[in-house]
Amino acid sequence: MDQQNTIITRPRVDWYAKDLDDSSEFVSEESIFRDYASCTTTIKPRVYKAWIPLWLLYERLWEEVEGSKYPDWAKYKINGLFPPIKIDIDVILGKSLSYFQTIHIRDGNHRVRFWKQCSFIEAPAWVLDYRLFI
Repeated sequence: MDQQNTIITRPRVDWYAKDLDDSSEFVSEESIFRDYASCTTTIKPRVYKAWIPLWLLYERLWEEVEGSKYPDWAKYKINGLFPPIKIDIDVILGKSLSYFQTIHIRDGNHRVRFWKQCSFIEAPAWVLDYRLFI
């Protein structure tokens, strides 16, 4: 295949790289559970790695404040490795007794925005899955 005509649909990722909110130097399923699992619920999430379609992710940039400094993700675009985002997947019961799946970005809103601007179609994510499978 011709390298010049290859379309890159995913950012390069280092699944085990430490991110700002990670407590361990080496990230794993156990450290993700320890650092990000909600302690307000009795449901223990399954933790796994996945590629999530970017169209499913809505980046909420509530923390943007004028004058704030954020990482320059552009330096990772060509040859760098990105840390994956962290997301929660949950199911809520609606008024008509129908279930809705929710996806909440726990860490990585700015990366999601940057990856969309780069025309990537999938995002690497550590997933905390709170859905109960019967």
